[in-house]
Amino acid sequence: MSTNKHKHNEIECDCHDHSHEYEECHDDNCCCGHEHKENRTVIYLRMAVSAVLLILGKVLPLDETILLFLFIPAYIIIGYDILWSAVKGIFKGNFFNENVLMSIATIGAFFVGEFEESVAVMLFYQIGEACSHYAVEKSRKSIGALMDINPHYSNLVTENGVEKVLPNEIKVGDVIAVYTGERIPNDGIIIDGSCTVDNKAVTGESMPVYLETGDRLLSGGINIKGTVKIKVDTVYSESTVQKIIKLVHEANKK
Repeated sequence: MSTNKHKHNEIECDCHDHSHEYEECHDDNCCCGHEHKENRTVIYLRMAVSAVLLILGKVLPLDETILLFLFIPAYIIIGYDILWSAVKGIFKGNFFNENVLMSIATIGAFFVGEFEESVAVMLFYQIGEACSHYAVEKSRKSIGALMDINPHYSNLVTENGVEKVLPNEIKVGDVIAVYTGERIPNDGIIIDGSCTVDNKAVTGESMPVYLETGDRLLSGGINIKGTVKIKVDTVYSESTVQKIIKLVHEANKK
C-alpha cells in the first residue's frame, strides 16, 4: 500500500514539474528578458506623461527655448531605460542592437532641431514594446491554462487490478479506467460503461456530452459522471491534448 502511494506521489510530482516548466521561466529572474506586470503601471504612466508633454509642445505657441523644457523631460521620461540599455550594450561591444540604434536616431534628431520627432519616435517605440509584452503575457496565460488540461496519470487496468501510471506509459491497445471527476488521459474507445463528459477545454462544446460503449473519448475532457473502461487507440504523444498543447507552443514561438 505504501509503495503504491509513493509511486502515485512520484507520478504527480513528475507531471507537475512538466506542467510548470514554462511558468518557472517567468519568475522574478525572468529568462526571457521582458518586464513583468508589476512594472507595467510605471511604463504606462511614463507613456502618458510623455504624450501629454509632446501634445503641449505641439499645440502651444512656444519659442524654441521653452519647447526644450518640455521635450527634454518628455524624452528622458519615455526613453531613459532605452538609453541606459544602449550604454550597457556599447560597453559590452554590442553596437548594433535596437536600443543603440534607437538612441542614436533620436538623439540625432534632437541635435538637428527635430524635438517633436525625437520624442514621438521613442514614445511609439515604447507603445510597440508594451503591445508586444501584452501579447507575450496573454500567450503565456493561454499556455498555462492549457497545462491544466494535461492529465497527470492514467488508471491502467491489469490482471492484478488498477495501477496508476504516467499517461505516456500507456500503449495502444491498453485498457484504462476513468472514474467520476477525473480528466481523461488518453484517446480511446469505450469498451465498458457510460459517462457524461465535459469537453469544453478540448472542443469548445458548452454542454456536457453523454457517451457510452463504442463511442470515442478524447483526452483532456473531464468525466463528470460515470465510470468507463477505455481501449486506447492513440499513442500519448499524438493524443488530442498533446496536439493542442503543441499547436499553442508553436503559435507562441511565431
